[in-house]
Amino acid sequence: MNTFLSTTTDKEVASIFAGDGAKLPSYERSVLFEMTIDTTHCYKSKPLADVSKRSHMKDENEILLSMGTISQISSIDIENNVWFVKLILTGQEDKRLIQLIDYQKMLLREKETVVLLGRFLQDMGEVEKAKRYYNLVLKDLPVDSVDVSSVYNNLGAIAKDE
Repeated sequence: MNTFLSTTTDKEVASIFAGDGAKLPSYERSVLFEMTIDTTHCYKSKPLADVSKRSHMKDENEILLSMGTISQISSIDIENNVWFVKLILTGQEDKRLIQLIDYQKMLLREKETVVLLGRFLQDMGEVEKAKRYYNLVLKDLPVDSVDVSSVYNNLGAIAKDE
């Protein structure tokens, strides 16, 4: 499946697609992403294409980014109920990214999948959600499951940090 993220170089067009500060239901937010792209590096890892000259909607100034393109958040601001998120596109050569991917791969090899979600929640700082998840898992796991000790170990680590 070929999937792309459609973007624009025109802030006004992006604002329209982001809802332009329109009154939204309480559970929805308008989010406008501003991306800094160093094309000397990004072409190496994931393709992107300026399709503005080939598009039927030439005023959109559309650029397609390949799904799986990786970016780093540099800032988040909220103005008039619109979230502005500044991103910097990074490539596979980013050392911190490589370390994070290697760490997550190591976790996948070491842990049973039932424990992984809780661990990811912990790593993201979602400690309360991790505790709730672990407690739900404990109710469903057989008493003799090898995962029970991992769940209790992770709950203990959370308690120690609190």
